[in-house]
Amino acid sequence: MSLLRPSWDSATLLIRPAVPADLGGVVEVMRSIMPLNPQWDYRFQYRHEFPEDHTRYTELMLQLLIDPSYDDWRVMVAEAPSLKNPDVTKIVAFAVWDISYKNKRTHGSEYKSRSPFLDVAIAAGSTRRDVNPKRQAAFAEAIGKARQAYFDDIDGQDQIYLQILGTHPDYMRRGFGASLVHWGISVAKQDKLVVPLTASPMGKLLYSRLGFETLGQIVIQVREEPEMVFLVIMVLDAKKEEQRKHDLQTLAVASQNTT
Repeated sequence: MSLLRPSWDSATLLIRPAVPADLGGVVEVMRSIMPLNPQWDYRFQYRHEFPEDHTRYTELMLQLLIDPSYDDWRVMVAEAPSLKNPDVTKIVAFAVWDISYKNKRTHGSEYKSRSPFLDVAIAAGSTRRDVNPKRQAAFAEAIGKARQAYFDDIDGQDQIYLQILGTHPDYMRRGFGASLVHWGISVAKQDKLVVPLTASPMGKLLYSRLGFETLGQIVIQVREEPEMVFLVIMVLDAKKEEQRKHDLQTLAVASQNTT
């Protein structure tokens, strides 16, 4: 299977870790992609009625994810020339990776990861008005069950999980998202990891082209409501991919030797 390669001029594209000063650029991308993700509108049903709450807690979530003290998380950004002014670079895409495997390898299976998402929920308490509590709970329950059913049996702790991937709509289909995923795949190959994720139907095509396999699908729905959203469970096993390449190379060499 051939992997999708970035179409943007690599000389003008920079993939790097986010720093606190990047918060504004990451927030801008996040705001631009939220309307494109069905599960976001599903969970944050009242975000248009209470935009101040939505802005506050979305920014807090991204701030904590970028904060170096949350070392189980890595936010990577794609920086490229602005379409309006090529002399100025800007953040056009970002990815949030769960890299807690590092601390788990160091401290053992009893290690508990520090969650910025939980910390945001604690900070918001019961006063947050943009979220539908029942739908948020259904989302958390479905994701938790999916991780137990699909991911817990995949090499235990040896995972780098893609939590969020987003590209500003003005810069889509230029390879920025693929470049950010390739960063995670490279880490997975180096550290012998698997790369699990949950994808929207829109994101499934990209991940399939990057070599991810579909394991299943989950439905997020509050019991008494007709509305629902779907997420696709996908995984890329870097170790198997490297073994497959090795086997193909061995086969090619053997074929050459017999001719």
